Amino acid sequence: SKLLLLTDILVAVGIGLLIISQFTDLYYYFDESNNYYRSSVYFISYIFPLLAIIIELIVIIKNRKKISKKICFSLILFIVGPVIASLIQLFVYGLSITSIFVSVLAIVLFLFALMDLNETVSRANEKEIQYLKNSQKSTQRLFEQTATALVNSIDAKDKYTHGHSSRVAEYSRKIAEMLGIPVVTYANKPGTSGVLKAIKLMDSSADKSLMVGDQVFTDMLCANRSKVTGILVEPIKFTWPWLRWRYWLEIPFRRPKNSK
Repeated sequence: SKLLLLTDILVAVGIGLLIISQFTDLYYYFDESNNYYRSSVYFISYIFPLLAIIIELIVIIKNRKKISKKICFSLILFIVGPVIASLIQLFVYGLSITSIFVSVLAIVLFLFALMDLNETVSRANEKEIQYLKNSQKSTQRLFEQTATALVNSIDAKDKYTHGHSSRVAEYSRKIAEMLGIPVVTYANKPGTSGVLKAIKLMDSSADKSLMVGDQVFTDMLCANRSKVTGILVEPIKFTWPWLRWRYWLEIPFRRPKNSK
């Protein structure tokens, strides 16, 4: 910005006058006994740096909402500290108070910047983790929607299975009402949302729950994904060829582990 450009100009002029003072008695001089004395215009050496510092302070205050509180505080401290040290230096000989202040505050500024960097990295990691969780949920929803569409398409293809899911849901609801127990219909297997909801309604847990089904790629896959013990039973006789082919594909998974 223009203010920072003005700061550069002031600093450049100050450095130029400092260089000139090395060859003249502008700021200080030594007598014949090699004693150090300040000149009557020594205060000029502080004017240009102080003006530059004031401008930088104004820039920081104007942009304080764009930077973190730690960095803003450390920058202000880094600016105000040397100003106070310089004012003290006007009345103190033999000890470079300004240099000491600048060195200490530079370390403080570095520590604050390091802390702010760690917090920034931590926030970035949290955002990345949240993004991955959201992606996982989106993928799961897509998987469940695809499975639901597949089930509905199968229902519509066969005389027996047409409306099967709706009938099962209705029977389940009526049986649950008779027994006075909660029920979850349209579980969207092999998605896990319906099973997990049922476990929560029963005030149970996955390790204490069982799931009975006759389909490997829906019932048992859902049980496995939900960390629930699955019990696979023999399915009814299928009339539609596609269902028989699917059953043949399930045979390797239906075979007991101890069978040869």
